[in-house]
Amino acid sequence: MRFSAFLVVWAALRGARGQDGDVQVLEPRNFKDLGAKRVKILYEPMLVPGMMDETTGGMADFDVVDAPMPCHDCLITGFLPSLQFEDGTVANANTSMSLHHAVFANLNRTDTTCPDWEGERFLAAGNERTALDLTLGGTRKAGYYVGRHDVGAVVMELMNEAMDPRTVRLSVEWEFLGSGVADGFDVAVPLWLDVTGPCGSSSVDVSGEGDVFDVTMSPPWASPFGGDLLVMNGHLHDGGVRLDVFVNGRRACESVARYGESEGFVVPPSGSSMDSGMHNHQGGGGGEADMVRISSISACHNLGRVEPGVELGITAFYNFTEHPGMQDRQGGLEPVMGIELVHIARPWQEAVQDYLAGQMAS
Repeated sequence: MRFSAFLVVWAALRGARGQDGDVQVLEPRNFKDLGAKRVKILYEPMLVPGMMDETTGGMADFDVVDAPMPCHDCLITGFLPSLQFEDGTVANANTSMSLHHAVFANLNRTDTTCPDWEGERFLAAGNERTALDLTLGGTRKAGYYVGRHDVGAVVMELMNEAMDPRTVRLSVEWEFLGSGVADGFDVAVPLWLDVTGPCGSSSVDVSGEGDVFDVTMSPPWASPFGGDLLVMNGHLHDGGVRLDVFVNGRRACESVARYGESEGFVVPPSGSSMDSGMHNHQGGGGGEADMVRISSISACHNLGRVEPGVELGITAFYNFTEHPGMQDRQGGLEPVMGIELVHIARPWQEAVQDYLAGQMAS
């Protein structure tokens, strides 16, 4: 599913409910003295069709509203996504199952960069599974505020490169603090930057492009408020090499993609003893370099203060010679993405007042 359909999904799901999920209590990493908590939530099981399925080709969409939030009237300070099979083992490229993308939204909010969305996109992940720490290792008092009555939703696209359907579950480790102990904390406001525009489809057709190209968000987005640029996390598809973020026309962040850093991101070659009837959507000539997936995209932190009216933009760079792109069932290139989720820190009172004003106006 492409991000252009998200608005329809959020609206359609408001009457549906997700399962409560399984919760495991973990040891918090930061602000233990303030009573921080860390939990792992397993979301509802999802049966992903096999790649020989005539309708999906192994790519399937899953949507959950009332997706369990880790807390209410709290600050989310950390986020670590993953995907696992029913037996608890990790599902990744080496087992021919990928978290193509997952986007969490708060349905009680208006999205800052695209007010037309129903819900605020506040966290996102691709198969690179980037961790987000809004406290910068406990050095910064900041977090994403969840209100008492906020409702969460998550939209996912999963990719099964095995012949047979298999069941997986999204798992997320959340770290958070109750708002009552959050004196002196700033609110991290999410800003969705996209090469197709803040309200764009997120999907870029590259069938007419060469092997090396870039895609730029145009025009840049102007922020109605200022704050501290806290964290920038990027998302690319295979073939992507980096994302540049620009602040008032000057490059402020370079998010670099790395490939195959651990065995989970190495696809078993077709016909190998590890393959067991699994195939892959990645193009190329079948050499070792062709069988690796994006395993991490570097983040940028603590980039300084910006004032109201600051213009933010991004450019995504792709190189299919260096890293083959994803292919569809007909052997053509899948569309690509270029997204940077920026969290900007704002003073608590100022940010919460804006949230309340937005709820009263909606």
